[in-house]
Amino acid sequence: QAEFASLTELENLLRNGKNALSNEGEHAAKEAMHLFSTLSARCPGSVAIACLQMEAVLRSRPKQGAGLVLSESARWMRKHKDNPDLICVRGKALYGTGQIDQALKHFAEALRLDPDHTASRKMRLKLKEIEASKAQGNEAFQAGRYDEAIQAYTATIELDPDNDDLHLTLYTNRATAKFKASDFKGCIDDCNAALAISNRHIKALLRRGAAKLELEMFKEAIADYEEAQSIEPNDAAIAQALRKAKLELKKSLRKDLYKLLGVTKHATDAELKKAYKKSALQYHPDRHHASSEEERAEAEKKFKEIGEAFEILSDPQKKARYDEGADIDEINGNGGGGG
Repeated sequence: QAEFASLTELENLLRNGKNALSNEGEHAAKEAMHLFSTLSARCPGSVAIACLQMEAVLRSRPKQGAGLVLSESARWMRKHKDNPDLICVRGKALYGTGQIDQALKHFAEALRLDPDHTASRKMRLKLKEIEASKAQGNEAFQAGRYDEAIQAYTATIELDPDNDDLHLTLYTNRATAKFKASDFKGCIDDCNAALAISNRHIKALLRRGAAKLELEMFKEAIADYEEAQSIEPNDAAIAQALRKAKLELKKSLRKDLYKLLGVTKHATDAELKKAYKKSALQYHPDRHHASSEEERAEAEKKFKEIGEAFEILSDPQKKARYDEGADIDEINGNGGGGG
């Protein structure tokens, strides 16, 4: 009678665990993990119960569970390498750690052993869809269709809202596409999302630093590059990016000759001449003879600054020195030497 009661208790644990596992939500997953842990302690040699317990771990601990299951499933695989349920749950753990190719091989092997293995078939189809969607984004990015790439990466993220390892790659890819599309604020948002998953992710730090440079957030960009350098102190590319950010900060503290003329630093010679003529005409003293003395003085100052800006930016050698960070007085020969 005691054996019968014990068997009934085990059956109840198994049934209740499976019911909890079939329900959505973190609470149900934790309940399933508790029930299967109790059952596993009572039946330590059962691979079937071990597989259900590992499934519950994956569901109840989405961030750490995959790593735990990889370790635990490896132990069971030594004696049960042909068990499709075990191979499937290990495949899910591999997918949870971002190893999609290995995960697909596991699901294919489980289906070879049992062609009707529903869980493996579902996971294989899901991963194939994710791979195809991600590849579509990569292809669009390589072709320079950045808006299309952004849409594809977004769609891929939505296929599995819970896989952080997958999202880490996709947020970084989408950030790069947004950078190329000149959506620098959007790029920073995606880098922040990636860094929330892994705060030492070099690619996200560097991409965020580059986006901040474009938005003239020089001190913030320097902070990102310095953090990246603390992670990879011997990386020459990071050191160069940091030097560039510090140079851009230095340049930002000077008078901005490009802004004086209303052009970007990428302006052509023709655009510079056109901008100069327009600004010079606007602030020419002859157009302000009827203005107040204060307004005439301001216009005269502006006219002089515009002339100085055009003189430097229209001279290739002076422009090169200015772009390299030289002060205006140094360029005009009035300074005390280069720095």
